[in-house]
Amino acid sequence: MNDTLINLIREKINSYNGKIKEINKKLSEYKPVYDVLKPKGKPFKKENVINLTYNDELLNKLTDIVSNANLIAVEKLLKYKIEFERHDKEVNKKLKEYGLSKQIIFSDRFLKSLKIRSEKNEKLKEVYNKLIEMKKRDEELFLINEEIVMSIMNVMIDLYENTLKEKEEVKRKKKILEYSLKDISLNVSLIPRNLSAITSLINDEDNEEKRKQLLEDLNIYLIRTKEDKKSSMDNDPKKELRKLVKYVDNTVTYDDLTTTQKEDEDDEDYICDNYLVALRSLNNTKDIYMFLDSIKYDCNIKEVLNKIINLLTTSLKDKELKEIITTYLYNITLDEKPKTDDTNKKIYIFYYGFLEKQNKILKDILKDNISNDYYGDILSGFKMIEKDGAKAKRENITKIKKVYKLRINDIRITFKQLTNNLYIILGVFCKKDSKGYNVINKTEKRNNELIKIEDSLIKSFDIKELFNEYVIENKNIELALEELLKSKRKSGGS
Repeated sequence: MNDTLINLIREKINSYNGKIKEINKKLSEYKPVYDVLKPKGKPFKKENVINLTYNDELLNKLTDIVSNANLIAVEKLLKYKIEFERHDKEVNKKLKEYGLSKQIIFSDRFLKSLKIRSEKNEKLKEVYNKLIEMKKRDEELFLINEEIVMSIMNVMIDLYENTLKEKEEVKRKKKILEYSLKDISLNVSLIPRNLSAITSLINDEDNEEKRKQLLEDLNIYLIRTKEDKKSSMDNDPKKELRKLVKYVDNTVTYDDLTTTQKEDEDDEDYICDNYLVALRSLNNTKDIYMFLDSIKYDCNIKEVLNKIINLLTTSLKDKELKEIITTYLYNITLDEKPKTDDTNKKIYIFYYGFLEKQNKILKDILKDNISNDYYGDILSGFKMIEKDGAKAKRENITKIKKVYKLRINDIRITFKQLTNNLYIILGVFCKKDSKGYNVINKTEKRNNELIKIEDSLIKSFDIKELFNEYVIENKNIELALEELLKSKRKSGGS
């Protein structure tokens, strides 16, 4: 009877083993460059960059690695490096004709002396002004190069350190599942942490029938191993599985919802069903709180718990559970900090793939054959996000931090808030063609890639030259989307 749960856990453990191998491969690629930038884990210093530039092999490897994460930064670096070298060569050539050098001419002592003498000599004044202009440009190019170089180094450091964190997180999840597997093999009660890990696996199952069967098997297992024999629930394990009760709020009945809304509710109902089964198996407030703490980052915890409250019966056990959940919700509300109002700041939206100069969002729309009938809804959604982050309509229903879903009729747009006024579109989906788990899985995969360089990306927004290039690339994608919409409208979708 435990075979289905055991197989599910073993499959995931094997998946984690494969993931760890992939991560180790990336770490071995990153490590030689990282070790030069931060030798033996010591703090990063600018002089370490110089050490790296002495090794052509490592420098080329750095460029290749960072190009895959932020091609724009690498291209900008090369552009300004060439411009700086050309400028430097021209200046030195002109000065060499007079037996001079930049070190002498651009020194404060020389320029101060020249300024004094130029006050009585118009020709010297003209020379002085040209030298000041040359020095200013020299310094500008040097600083731009330095900023972009440091930005690229930050990307490299972020990639290695966040990939290392990813490995540790995968190992942690794997270890929890190994403990869970041991518990089920021994037919012992699951502690909240292990129960949370198994319920999350069931929630992630794509196949609807398999998910129902796994939920039933888990429920039977929990009842069989439950220590509290005085439960008010029916002793017949299969009767413990209540029929799926659709959530109804105070204003909208389930029958009033559109087909696509019902499908979304179905996805969320399965999650609530699963968590309710788990919560009913726990014996005390402490265990319930531990379980809720372990799942609160995997879902919109407030929405899920409010739905679970609506599903509870009038039994004594459910009344106690309702009181515990209500108290937990109250404490969450107290802990939430009010968000700052940034309505006066201009909002920028970017599209996943822009750092690699790839129009991945447009490719998604074309590859998934989203009908041209929906293009207006897609652009409307983008405009809503650009206006105020679509705060009135967005939903934080995924298990991904700072990631939202926006519904425009049958269209789903997933996006992430990077800062108070910077957003990135992660995916565009048509609900008729994409199941809820497909939307989440693709979004989560892209977000996991973004997380690895998120800190360095946000820092790079302070570099004017890079930020301007990001905006230009972003506009190119918007124009392509608008042109595609126009052409589809003209051709009638043919």
